[in-house]
Amino acid sequence: MRGFSLVELLMALLIMLGVCSALFGLMNPAQAMFAVQAELPDMQQRLRAAADALGRDLLMAGGGGFPPIVPYRRGLESPDAPGTFRSDRVSVLYLSASGPQATLTQPTDGSGVAAVGARPGCPAGDPLCGFRAGMLAVIFDGTGAYDMIGLSGVSNEPPALLHVGSPLSKAYPPGATIAQAEAATYWLQTDVGGHVVQLMKYDGQQTDLPVVDNIAELRFEYYIDALTRLDPESLRDGPWLPDSTFAHRFDADLLRVRRVRATIRVRANQMVLHAPVGDRQMSLEIAPRSQIVLP
Repeated sequence: MRGFSLVELLMALLIMLGVCSALFGLMNPAQAMFAVQAELPDMQQRLRAAADALGRDLLMAGGGGFPPIVPYRRGLESPDAPGTFRSDRVSVLYLSASGPQATLTQPTDGSGVAAVGARPGCPAGDPLCGFRAGMLAVIFDGTGAYDMIGLSGVSNEPPALLHVGSPLSKAYPPGATIAQAEAATYWLQTDVGGHVVQLMKYDGQQTDLPVVDNIAELRFEYYIDALTRLDPESLRDGPWLPDSTFAHRFDADLLRVRRVRATIRVRANQMVLHAPVGDRQMSLEIAPRSQIVLP
């Protein structure tokens, strides 16, 4: 019985290798496409999570005689300098819908104590109107001056609020309002190489927490109506409120913001970067609630 020659065996091996190579060539794109299809829902979900977080806070912005939306980091820890404009950063400040409010009964000084009196609607027997230690509050007087403060403690005799953080930017007169506030700053965190890795949220006091991973771009634009966009330079060139020397001064045009457009772009996870996965982008327009100046 005649067997295979060495030449025939080598030819058979070559043919087998060619067939296997072709099969693997067909399988590899299929595996890549499978990875892409698995990644797309995750990218859409990350877009929705970012849009929901931004939309919720931007929609609530308003109330008080201060700018509820500013294009920089605002809060008790590492705030940006007045007049800063960052297209990839936004801070929102608004009065808590059901939170306590009170009126100063004495002018503030450098002692860190703000004496307050009850306003209509305060709970009976609670001269502090529900203020408690650990709350974030804002104090303002209708002139454009305002300060964010963190309450470190409260005292009932006489009614007073103790605050921490930076010294107040001015001596607020009796009749100024102090109210519980909600704050949020959205910003992008980068890695050592400068690549954007996360959308972060700062609570205005001490905590920065991640919201969404693998963000490629975050951009904000500001409008005074549905069509008229505020130029970035117009938000940092004055006129300043309450004046140009005030520690927490702000451009008066920030009070004209009636609509914010946020653009979010996410990229695929690192594990599927070998596959042809394009970035996914979403834009949303939010009309914040009316800016109501409290009496």
